[in-house]
Amino acid sequence: MYLIEYGYSAGQLVRATSTRFVDRMGGVHEVIRLMPESGEEFGFKVENMLNSVPRAVRESEIRVPDAKHGVSSPTSDHRQDP
Repeated sequence: MYLIEYGYSAGQLVRATSTRFVDRMGGVHEVIRLMPESGEEFGFKVENMLNSVPRAVRESEIRVPDAKHGVSSPTSDHRQDP
């Protein structure tokens, strides 16, 4: 059986890294849903913490926020242990 390993989990806080969203995705977002793999990359539905606007993003377009952005990250690696 194949076990899918998403890089983020529902409820986790993330920031956009893609310039594709620069005008719409500033600030911190919460992962609200894991989406099916598209091509070779996982997808996520994220919601802006300030205005609750949801967006669909690929894994490469988000990262864990660091302390200077108001949310501390215990590790630089966004993947979590099972």
